[in-house]
Amino acid sequence: MNALLILKLIIEFVFFGLYGYIFYLLAKISRIGGFASNKIKLGVLLIFLVIVLVILIIVKRKMKAKDFQKEPKILKIIKTILFLSITLVYSTSIIHSAIPYNGVLSWRIDSWLNTKSISYVHNNIYKYGIKGTFYDISKKLNLPEELYMSDKLELEFKSDGEITQIYALIYGRDKNDKVQSYLVSYNANKNDKKIIVNINGETNSTYDSDKLISPLYEIINDKNFQNDLKIKANQESITLTYMGKKEFSSAYDLTLISNNADEKKSDEQVLEKLSNGGLIKAYSVLVNSEDYYITNPEYIEAEEVKQNRTDEVLEYIKENKEIWYTDNNNGSVYHFNKDSNKWYKLEISDAALGSYFYKLYHSDDEGKNWEELNDNPFNDKSGVAEGIEFINDKIGFIGMGGASGDVSKIYITKDGGKKFEEIVLPLEKIAEIPNLDIPAEKYTYLSMPVYKNDTLKILVKENRDVEKGIYFESKDMGKSWEMKK
Repeated sequence: MNALLILKLIIEFVFFGLYGYIFYLLAKISRIGGFASNKIKLGVLLIFLVIVLVILIIVKRKMKAKDFQKEPKILKIIKTILFLSITLVYSTSIIHSAIPYNGVLSWRIDSWLNTKSISYVHNNIYKYGIKGTFYDISKKLNLPEELYMSDKLELEFKSDGEITQIYALIYGRDKNDKVQSYLVSYNANKNDKKIIVNINGETNSTYDSDKLISPLYEIINDKNFQNDLKIKANQESITLTYMGKKEFSSAYDLTLISNNADEKKSDEQVLEKLSNGGLIKAYSVLVNSEDYYITNPEYIEAEEVKQNRTDEVLEYIKENKEIWYTDNNNGSVYHFNKDSNKWYKLEISDAALGSYFYKLYHSDDEGKNWEELNDNPFNDKSGVAEGIEFINDKIGFIGMGGASGDVSKIYITKDGGKKFEEIVLPLEKIAEIPNLDIPAEKYTYLSMPVYKNDTLKILVKENRDVEKGIYFESKDMGKSWEMKK
């Protein structure tokens, strides 16, 4: 081999070294990031690579045809394999990093495709309202005419009206009836006067009119509302939270936003109905976590509120397959027996010193109507109902505990709930267990029975919060009980 051929080979292997190292860095950056700290190094390496490539071309032009023929075939094969291996291995790594969740590159690609940075010009709430924000966004993105929000819209602004922060997940249908979502965020201290909008994200698109954005325009553009905001101008900033329609049980701290005198009079009459119980539902804006401003209030009668709440509870029980469920709003305890397709409810009938008396009801029409089964299921005892379960249409159990959670009793019915008797366990048997960690007399809390394989089991514990205890079993539907050692 002559000198030019040897020089060519040396330059080629230097080229492969640079080529491989550059590809290695690119693959690493694609996987874990670090472009900013490596960009100078990459730039220098690329310059050297170009220089080496130019030198290689010059050397090849000076070589004669017979010089190329003197190069061993094995070296040609090695160079080809080396070039293809470097390209294939690192290209595969980079492509893998571009797949979602596999590397930094995937997040960069997602950002390039789905994140838009938009100049925020109409950023004064007194001059442009919130409409100005959506106007600026619409200059770069084709927003649907009718917008909804997934949860809530929050914004913060200075006393002069300059908006400093916004956060909202909004969505709507475009002209092709396709769902489009937009996660809108803005922070005047971080985003260089740019609104950041992430598109094509997941959202719970219910298209509930309660979540319409448009009523917010009406509230913010109202002169009385803006005057109230300006009164608060002595504060460094003002925050607004809009959640669409919200329910209220009292008119206290509510300020009406109405278009005219007639509408205001009508809205005031709606608020007056709250003295009869029930709720009002209205589009509302919360200012500084203190005052609510509402528009378009609707009155919901007390019976409808009660039925709506019952429907929600019954749906929750079915979806989550709860054996029983306590509604913390009113203390009622519900149970659904799928075999008989009946609902049962323990409802508070009276209260005294933190303890309650109950009545038992059942329903066979999904809670629309309830029929009283027993007006005194706990036999004049008061406490807190802790459970209810029917294993068929005749045999069922109810539990009652004290407020402390240290004591509870279980009652059984064998006639569908018309009559209940307290289950009396042979608790004295506990004292016969050797080396008890807890004194036998402290086992006073009876958990609700579990029915399986024709056997009833009750776990007796020290209190409600303890998990371990001692089991008692009955194989004759509660007529007799034996301690399980």
